[in-house]
Amino acid sequence: MDRVCSLLVMMGVGSLAVVGACVSGDDSIPPIDASTDTTSSDGATPQDSQPADAPSDASDAGVEAGPTPVTRAFVTSMRYYGDSIGGLTAADDDCQLLATQASRGTGWKAWLSTSTTNAKDHIALGSGNITLVDGLTVVVAKGTDLTSDAGLLHAIDHDQTGTAVAATLVWTGTDQNGLVYAGNGAPCGDWTSSDGGAAAGGSNQTSFTWTSDGIEPCTNSYPIYCFGP
Repeated sequence: MDRVCSLLVMMGVGSLAVVGACVSGDDSIPPIDASTDTTSSDGATPQDSQPADAPSDASDAGVEAGPTPVTRAFVTSMRYYGDSIGGLTAADDDCQLLATQASRGTGWKAWLSTSTTNAKDHIALGSGNITLVDGLTVVVAKGTDLTSDAGLLHAIDHDQTGTAVAATLVWTGTDQNGLVYAGNGAPCGDWTSSDGGAAAGGSNQTSFTWTSDGIEPCTNSYPIYCFGP
């Protein structure tokens, strides 16, 4: 039987396909499967029309969260000479050590000022309550009240374990506005020297004297205040 070869020219939108087929006798030319055409109506191939990657969420945007505002406070059970505090970082370490021993969590810092850092900037003052470590006794209705004329609602007179502390002066080096205050020079040489003096507050006080009740010589021994989330 003679073989008949046919040449089909099929026109598609945006394309030209030439198909050759040979048949024998009455065999018909197999149909062309249109689904094999991978060209879209706008001339783009599937890989050209893939959607762009979705934007990353906020956690991948490199935006860092600010520090957690403090919500609790205590006066340390430990006492320190002005120079034995050892600097602001060492004071933070002592606050954290005492808090850890009492299972109070992390993030504790000292309410101390130095010649380069004010206490109000050293800890994060938020808009919520600050309480004693019991989480119930409100010291101030909002953190920023620590440096306002309103004073405290309750004295910071309990230590890290929740035990009441007898009235005592407390090293702060800080005035009622949360700023460094030492009379002349840095407070106790930024807490590394027995020379000079620094501001101290009263653990039983609720007016501004909780943080600034006079200048004390650095040879004296007092506790410090600690604040944490």
